[in-house]
Amino acid sequence: KMEQETKNYPSITFKPYGDTLSPRNRGHSSPSMDKNPLARAEQAPVLLTPSMISANVRRSRSALRNATAVAERDYWKEHLTKCVLQYGPMHSKVADCLHCLGGAHMKCKEYDEALSVYKSTVQIQRQIHGNNHISVGRALDRVGLAASYSDSPHNYDWAVAALNEAFLIRYNTLGPHHCDTADTLNNIAGVHLRRNELEEARQAYTEVLTVRAAIMGPEHPAVAVTAHTLGKVYMRVANYLEALRHFEFSLRIYCEAMRLKDTNPTVAKVLKDKDSTERMMVSMGYR
Repeated sequence: KMEQETKNYPSITFKPYGDTLSPRNRGHSSPSMDKNPLARAEQAPVLLTPSMISANVRRSRSALRNATAVAERDYWKEHLTKCVLQYGPMHSKVADCLHCLGGAHMKCKEYDEALSVYKSTVQIQRQIHGNNHISVGRALDRVGLAASYSDSPHNYDWAVAALNEAFLIRYNTLGPHHCDTADTLNNIAGVHLRRNELEEARQAYTEVLTVRAAIMGPEHPAVAVTAHTLGKVYMRVANYLEALRHFEFSLRIYCEAMRLKDTNPTVAKVLKDKDSTERMMVSMGYR
C-alpha cells in the first residue's frame, strides 16, 4: 500500500545551482531584464571608490569600538556588584571599580551616568584618605571631565569646582611640572572654551603648552595637540598672527618630527585651520 502511495507523488530532481540555467542563458540576462533598465542597474556590479572604502572602514571601526565599550561597561557593572557584596560599599576596591565603570560610561558617551559614578568615587576616597589625598584629586578630575561633557549647563559649575580642587591637590602633591597637573589644567581650559570664556581658555592653554613642552619635550604629540587648540582659540579672538604661528608649530611636529603625511586626518585638520587663517588674513589686508 505504501509503495502505491509513493508512486502517486511527483518525482523531484535536485540540481546544483550552476546547472539551473541552460548553456544558452548562462551568463546572460533574461529578456524581461533586457527590457527593464532598472533591473539591469540592480544586476550591475558596484564599483567602490577609495572614499567609499574608507567610510566603510571607519563605520566598522566605530561599531567595533561601541560594542567593546558596551561590553566593558557591562563587565564593570557586574564586577562592582560583586565587590560591594564582598567588601562593603565604602571600600577602596569598590572605589577602583567605580572609577573603571565611570571610564566605560565615558567611552559609551553616557556622561551623566559617568558623572554620578565619579561622584560616588570621590565620596569613598574622601572617607578613606581625607580631602587632600592624590586619589581624591584623581577622582575630582574625572568628575570635572564628565561634567564638562554633559549637556546640562548646570554641570559646568560642577566641572569648574571639581577641576579647580583637583588642580590644587595635584599641584600641592605632585608639583607644577607633572603631567597629571598639566592634564587637569588642560581640562580646566576646555571648560573655559566650552563656556566661551576665551581669555581664560587662552591663558590656561598657554600654560599647558609651556608645561607639556618642558616635561615631554617640544616635539611630543601632546604639545602639537595643545598648540593646535591654542591656535584655534587665537583664531576665535581674531589674533590671526598668533593663530598662524601656533598652527605652523603644530604642523612642524606632525610633519617633521613625527613624519606624518598631509593625508593624515589630524594633519588635514591643522592644514584646514591654517588655510582658513591665511585666507582671513588676506581678506583683512595682512601681509
